[in-house]
Amino acid sequence: MSIRVVFQMVVIKKSAVRKHYPGGESGFRTDYPLAAEDRYLFGIGSMSGGELEGIRHRLTSAGLALPACSALGDGRRGAIEAHPDIRFEQIAEEPFPQWDARLACDDFDEMAAEGAPIVRWMMEKGWELHLPDDPRAPPRKAPATAKVREVPHDGRLLFGGKGSLTPFRPKQTASPGSAATGRPGEDRPGSPHHDGAGE
Repeated sequence: MSIRVVFQMVVIKKSAVRKHYPGGESGFRTDYPLAAEDRYLFGIGSMSGGELEGIRHRLTSAGLALPACSALGDGRRGAIEAHPDIRFEQIAEEPFPQWDARLACDDFDEMAAEGAPIVRWMMEKGWELHLPDDPRAPPRKAPATAKVREVPHDGRLLFGGKGSLTPFRPKQTASPGSAATGRPGEDRPGSPHHDGAGE
């Protein structure tokens, strides 16, 4: 989903409009009936830079925290004032450049609310979905492995006891007991594989 960028356009996240604009989305549509929109964005374009500044001032006065919830684009050049969650993409070059704007990421509470039905449906079917980490989050540390220190006992089956789990990171070492042949115990005096060469 996307909206076409025409002239100079202020592009606003609908999630911010729902939370902060008087009357929410319906109030916004009443005040700006010619605004472009898709599922996630509103766009208000103007041929005049002065008029656009007046629109932005009215939006701020109404309660929207511009530019924290918006971006500014141009129909021929793309982004003028970028926002990390709003992408401007050129869709044509001839006979003149054309640009679209789309939402690439929303507030986490908005995405959680919209994704909840999908996750619930998948869980009911017993499915799992694995996604890559958020690229904006710091990289995760490699998980530590653990070794178990056994407690001596008399061989009976135990359902309890004492012990400890000690995290450690295994070191890269050569396999013990390996010889030139690659099999443990080969080519050593006294081994059944020893042929006596070199004596």
